Amino acid sequence: MKFRWFFVIIFCYFQGFSQNFKIEKDLSDTLPTKINFWELRKDGSISPLGSPVDTSLFAFQRYLPMEKKCFFYSFLGNFGQPIVANDFYLQRKLADKEFFLKNSFQIYLQNNEKAKFFHTNKPFAEIFYTSGMQQTDEQTLKVLVSQNIKPFWNAGFRYELIDSKGEFPNQETKMYVFSLFSSVQKNRYSLHGVFNYNSMRNFENGGIPDSISKQNEFISSKFENIKTNFHQKDAILQQEYRFGRRTNIANDSVSPQKKIIGGFLGHKLTYETDAKIYIEEKLPAKFYRNIFRDSSKTYDSLYFRKLRNTLYFRTEIANFGFYVGISNELNKIFNEKDSVSELSHFFSNNSVNILIFNRLSKKFQYEVDAEYFFNGFRKNDILTSANLKRFLFFQTDTVYLSLNVDFQRVAPQYFENKLFSNHFFWEKNFEAKTETAVRFSFVKPHWNLEIGASSQFLQNYFYFDKNFAPQQCSKLNVFSIFLNKKFFWKRFWIQTNLIYQTFSEKLFSEIYPDFAGYLSFGYKNSFLKNVFNLQLGSEISYQNEFFAQNYNPALSEFYPQYSVKIKNYPMANLFINMHIKSAVLFFKWENVVSLLNENLYFSTFRYPVQNFVFKFGIIWRFYN
Repeated sequence: MKFRWFFVIIFCYFQGFSQNFKIEKDLSDTLPTKINFWELRKDGSISPLGSPVDTSLFAFQRYLPMEKKCFFYSFLGNFGQPIVANDFYLQRKLADKEFFLKNSFQIYLQNNEKAKFFHTNKPFAEIFYTSGMQQTDEQTLKVLVSQNIKPFWNAGFRYELIDSKGEFPNQETKMYVFSLFSSVQKNRYSLHGVFNYNSMRNFENGGIPDSISKQNEFISSKFENIKTNFHQKDAILQQEYRFGRRTNIANDSVSPQKKIIGGFLGHKLTYETDAKIYIEEKLPAKFYRNIFRDSSKTYDSLYFRKLRNTLYFRTEIANFGFYVGISNELNKIFNEKDSVSELSHFFSNNSVNILIFNRLSKKFQYEVDAEYFFNGFRKNDILTSANLKRFLFFQTDTVYLSLNVDFQRVAPQYFENKLFSNHFFWEKNFEAKTETAVRFSFVKPHWNLEIGASSQFLQNYFYFDKNFAPQQCSKLNVFSIFLNKKFFWKRFWIQTNLIYQTFSEKLFSEIYPDFAGYLSFGYKNSFLKNVFNLQLGSEISYQNEFFAQNYNPALSEFYPQYSVKIKNYPMANLFINMHIKSAVLFFKWENVVSLLNENLYFSTFRYPVQNFVFKFGIIWRFYN
């Protein structure tokens, strides 16, 4: 994307809003701006998120999606390319349960689970733009527009663009995201609708030679004219009707002021398609061991589609809530088997879902969810989770204990058992997989402190071995402890994140760092009566040496290698964050340590991260 397109979008935006379109006559420019912001829970209820306008400068420079969730990860060196969290607990949380071939792209995708809804008394827009130095030519753009067409009806759209050439050859990536969203809330009826379209194109370079350093005038790659395209479309349409009445609750200081005598009847329709296409205009020499279909070129197409209908009832009386739903899924799998035939498979699933919760109590909150598939391809699959939170009160502060327990027993995914491509072919009969994850944490908000531990027990865990052959590990136990703490003193701050993880099987303990840390510190101040806020800081991330995983371009999957260890190289960045009226900016100098080192640093085997690079970003927010 060129700069001119960015300014064209800005110009068009101002032209559109300069018409001063009024939603209703009783709304004028003199009214204070009011924006409500929420997402949908699994049971169809609304989860308020507060204000979407976050003017805080804290960690604003960490704008990459994975940076917001995990501070240690492995990727291919360019924004928008496949990425995997090295925090095993988070990696399992992010993994898709039905189409594992999109796991390495999952963090970038805008989908139904990330949908946000608005209610505004004035049109609201936000534009976020970032750019990197010429050596990477990285530019990103995010546009959000929302307005109430009627007092009860809101609509808006999101647009995102990632365009980055990358520092090394054949590393270009482009991604487009377009979303439409709308909500209606009138009397007893409510409707929420979302449509998302994600399109990614990544050029594959197969990594670079092992002996390359920054002093080489020309760095070559193993691939040319090879790319992976990934497309996802998904949509949700949820409708609810509330019946019964609301009545006051007497003599109850803990419960809300009203309760519902009745409940909600609802219908939820979700639709998703995933398409992954791998194209080789010319086959790379001596990279893949096998060629099954075409020795001159490759066009591998894998496709997954799901249409799900859910009818449900839920009720909320004081603090207690109950939900029951029954769902039907219609799925389609498509896979080209050879040059003249294709594998196309249709199947259905039926499930029942029960959820009980208490989200409002000031002492003890809980949410217990269970879904059982009683028919179809996923027959006897069980997905359960329990989230408990206990509040402890003191004279001047509140702390709480949090316990999250997840259990699932699921059949192998379709493509885990059977897959055909030009370079890979397998037909398996894997056993059902069982996974139990327990996470406990102690949180003291006044101290900005969270400390905890997690434990995972996996049976028949699906993975790829060092030869990229699909396997199951009969038993794997993973344990981790973590600490998150922020210190504030006058105008200075320090943020610390630490994690230690251990694996029961050496096969996995060698390909994940067992210790990682993140440290951010700096100075902040305000000027001109808080019109101008400034933050100066530095951040350092560290993970001890380990056998960084290899990457398979044909299937976009990470897998083990045990020949080269990644050294414990610290990544250090410098940044300046500023808030000026309705604009928030950052200036960031990434990987400054590389200026003192002639060697390249790798986070994935044969895939180096970018050397020293300067980036900047800005958010503008507009009202009316």
